[in-house]
Amino acid sequence: MTSIANPPPAINTVADRAEQYHAVGISIIPVRRDRSKRPAIAWTAHQSRLSTDAERAAWFGGASPYGIAAICGTVSGGLEVIDYDHDADATYAEFARMVEAAAPGLMTVLVTSRTPSGGYHLWYRCPETTIAGNRKLARMATGETLIETRGEGGYVVAPGSPSCCHPTGRPYEVWRGDPAIDMPEITIAERELLHRVARSLDRRSTATASKRMTATATGGDLMTRARTYMQRCDPAVQGS
Repeated sequence: MTSIANPPPAINTVADRAEQYHAVGISIIPVRRDRSKRPAIAWTAHQSRLSTDAERAAWFGGASPYGIAAICGTVSGGLEVIDYDHDADATYAEFARMVEAAAPGLMTVLVTSRTPSGGYHLWYRCPETTIAGNRKLARMATGETLIETRGEGGYVVAPGSPSCCHPTGRPYEVWRGDPAIDMPEITIAERELLHRVARSLDRRSTATASKRMTATATGGDLMTRARTYMQRCDPAVQGS
């Protein structure tokens, strides 16, 4: 597996991009143009089959094409996408640093796109295993999702979609590699490493440990005060 050269992406129509995704075996569905990121069709069938030429022409042809969503899981060859949302720049950078330290070169073959809200999507296939459904891998201390996967039965809006598909009115962009061209395949061990690193970035564990330390310190202080008070009030307690 070679590193991504990352040339400037060619300018394509939405229909062109849809055909590229289809050509590499990714099941795609149309996304509404109302900034909701919601599917424009009942899409359950496409979790188990690729679209037809006629369907793609109806969805993405014409002057006002729908956006493109990629369905993850078995139908797309074991596709999984890791989504970095809150505090994405810092989280993704730390994730990439840790993965590179554990498996030098792995990050250079993975495909990453940018979301309109400033997040990241990390794309890969792992055909050696069955991709589970969407999973939350790490959360903020306040509970918001920090890192999660899009797996079996899930989808992500893909680069090439009109900007009107996202609440910000901005487009999804290729960033390092192109999921419609450079899609890598990784091993089970490499996938497990990615998940393990993501879980290690969960901020709730740090917050919980801090709270426990505070509670222990506070509790010890209260017990000392209570003991002192009892000794003053009852001499029999002294020396116990």
